[in-house]
Amino acid sequence: MKGQAWAWQRDAQAYGLNEPNTEMIATHDVGEMHDIHPQDKMTVGKRFAQMVAKNAGEKVVAHGPKFKSFVVKGQSIIISFENTYGGLMTKEVRMNHNAKIAPGKDPKAHRASSTELVGFVICGENKTFHEAKAVIKDDKVIVSSPKVSKPLAVRYAWKTFALANLYNKEGLPAYQFRTDNFIMPVIYNAK
Repeated sequence: MKGQAWAWQRDAQAYGLNEPNTEMIATHDVGEMHDIHPQDKMTVGKRFAQMVAKNAGEKVVAHGPKFKSFVVKGQSIIISFENTYGGLMTKEVRMNHNAKIAPGKDPKAHRASSTELVGFVICGENKTFHEAKAVIKDDKVIVSSPKVSKPLAVRYAWKTFALANLYNKEGLPAYQFRTDNFIMPVIYNAK
């Protein structure tokens, strides 16, 4: 479970959406490897502004794809989404490795190509997650791995430093999600 602390934190923050008058934007695609607070404040601000405009009654898209449901079919899990707004797509993501470099300008940046969907892991009954192959078909994502013959659960963007590139056609990133309800592991144990 090493390297998942920020994922669990984002998961806990999402529970706040059960309260009235709350919203959340995804920022895992504009961060840096060693800093949970993205340096790319312009993108973060634009996403917040879109959310405010939507809540003020303007006809603007403010949400990225959000996990809706899943079904196991053979050796794959098929994920359905809300907020696809014209469809799903991949997008190139460049996330800095080094701090204090302009967003996307780090020569050692971590990169997800726009030609391959990344950020998904899948597990079977043993609850051991493996990197997964994911493909977009219509408004769904089909997830599988040769290491998992009987899939049980999928997670997306489930790392502290999540390199993930699923978006809707409006250019907003998919929210981190998990299809399981496994108990959070002990990540930090002070002695």
